[in-house]
Amino acid sequence: MAEPLTTQQVFRANNDFSPGLSDIKLGDRLAGIGINPSGGADYFVDGNKTNDLGDGLSWANAKKYLASAITLANAYEALSANRAWAKRQRIHCTGDTLAEDLTILPHKCDVIGYGTHDGNPICTITGDHTIGAGSYFATRFINMRFLHKNAAGDIFTIPTTTSGIQFLGCEFDAHQATKAGGAILATAVNSLKIVGCSFIGAFSDAVIEIKAGAGNNMLIADNTIQGGQAGIEINSSYTTAQWASYILRNVIRTVGICIDDNSDKLVISDNRGVTDANKGTSLAGAVDGSTILSLNNFFTCADEVNVRWPAEGSI
Repeated sequence: MAEPLTTQQVFRANNDFSPGLSDIKLGDRLAGIGINPSGGADYFVDGNKTNDLGDGLSWANAKKYLASAITLANAYEALSANRAWAKRQRIHCTGDTLAEDLTILPHKCDVIGYGTHDGNPICTITGDHTIGAGSYFATRFINMRFLHKNAAGDIFTIPTTTSGIQFLGCEFDAHQATKAGGAILATAVNSLKIVGCSFIGAFSDAVIEIKAGAGNNMLIADNTIQGGQAGIEINSSYTTAQWASYILRNVIRTVGICIDDNSDKLVISDNRGVTDANKGTSLAGAVDGSTILSLNNFFTCADEVNVRWPAEGSI
């Protein structure tokens, strides 16, 4: 039987937070929560079901497809009689590999992975997910593995109309004969959080790419990032005027530049990176960003090891 979560962990699992790895690798212990503490609805997905005919309200009657459970969760949230606009729905997922391309997100909902897919203690979904233009608020993916399917493109493409999406303790895998372009491509998404995730494989483009537009209150923290080109790339026209945004404590291994903040708008602190590129002028082969917003980063390049960026100043 799963050990129940502590009061603090229950709070963190149902409220916005900026956790470390120990906080978000909850796995099957989330089963100890029982009844949804927010008062929202719970839905279940089992990819090993033979059909999608279940009502989705229990493991025994689980939906086969995540998209079907998302439709149910959104319908529940939209019904005013449920007073669900300030609650959080939960979708619990298991079943080796779910094979589907998501085009919608569950509104104000947690999607939580359970179980095991071969050697991965995590629920896997194979597909490339281009989210449509509907308004989606505060979706969180927890303990989910996103495996790129064998075609060119990014694993997750997130549009402007989405806000508050979070990836917590997830894994993004580029491994196929045709590598993924990138893992996450987001355009003007406020309150995007990518925390405690693993990005593995030789992505053929920037692993995390943030496009032009307002992306206030963004946090990219405590991730391990591998890529065949750039690690984190920020467009020069990205803005974060209302609230600060951060790139913190990531460990990055790339062929090209590790962090490329062309906007010079982000706080970049306590990251570690290794690149195959030469260091270049002012370490530009490994990192680019605002030196007056950054501190305590270290990078190893093809021609230099363990270089601090920005350089230390004097009192």
